Amino acid sequence: MGFRPIGYICNMAVLFATNVMMYNERKLHEHVQRIIMNPILLVGMQDILSAEFLFAPIVHGDHWWCYCVKLKSMEFFVFDSLGHSRKNRTRIENYIKPSFEVQCVDTPIQPNGRDCGVLVLKFIEMWDGVSKFDGKAWLTTLLRSYN
Repeated sequence: MGFRPIGYICNMAVLFATNVMMYNERKLHEHVQRIIMNPILLVGMQDILSAEFLFAPIVHGDHWWCYCVKLKSMEFFVFDSLGHSRKNRTRIENYIKPSFEVQCVDTPIQPNGRDCGVLVLKFIEMWDGVSKFDGKAWLTTLLRSYN
């Protein structure tokens, strides 16, 4: 697993990439606006309290998707490149729904069974509360640069 050609992206690769994203954001802006939850979280409580977004990448059954909370308004979003009514998300969303509405972001659908990890990383990198995903043109360009 890992970053091998035409293979799945492993959880350690996603964890590493998300920590690099937060490190680079701190270097550029002197604080982290996008906190990405993972077991080796490299941010402090002050970073979490001042962040704009909190991301939680999830992997289940070899598929990656991501939840996002806009902290100021407590809006919940989900990014899933396999569609907007996936059965595997039901347990998590049923837990969240009594208190919050989970908004499914209109994301491109992945063309194969292996690009979900890269797409989750790109969704995290690009998300600012407004959808920027303009369908297949965006996805084709992105995947061509990785394949």
